[in-house]
Amino acid sequence: MARETLTRFLSEYLPQHPEVAAALDRFAGEELVAAALQAAADAGCGFTADEFRNVMRTAAARKAGSGELSEEQLEAVAGGRKAGGGQQEYLVIKMNDVIITSVTPSGAGGTGG
Repeated sequence: MARETLTRFLSEYLPQHPEVAAALDRFAGEELVAAALQAAADAGCGFTADEFRNVMRTAAARKAGSGELSEEQLEAVAGGRKAGGGQQEYLVIKMNDVIITSVTPSGAGGTGG
């Protein structure tokens, strides 16, 4: 029952109350847990700190294991930003509506050894 309440809080209540979601975004760690429990209590949703932590761990593990890059990571790779302190773009390639007409394998001439 508490798991269903937690799911409803995260998937229904927070999207309908962006001010609460924005307030929670300012927190991390145990402060986030405490703030989420308080916000849930104010919304009439009851779940435990451990249930909330478990859901957050599962979501983080799923995101980390998905292999997906964040928009910032994608821009750093696609935009060619130089590593280090002051980020400066030195190569930007943007392509739209690209048609690949041929592919040539690199290496030892493709004779298959």
